[in-house]
Amino acid sequence: MIHTSKDSEASPKRRFTIVTDTFPPDVNGVAMTLKHLCARLAARGHAIEVVYPRAQTSVAISGVRFREVRGIPLPG
Repeated sequence: MIHTSKDSEASPKRRFTIVTDTFPPDVNGVAMTLKHLCARLAARGHAIEVVYPRAQTSVAISGVRFREVRGIPLPG
């Protein structure tokens, strides 16, 4: 939960790097949750970077820097 009190608005800005194997355009609970988390943290002025495997299409969230990396399949 993200609080919106005056105290939390005065908190120092932070830098976050999220490394994940799923992010939109994937459609699943984890990808959608990370998308909303990144958008809300960026809206609060935090610096966000997401590292995830290369996807077919790009995602754009204002204030979020994306770094796509080459993914490799793992034997199942």
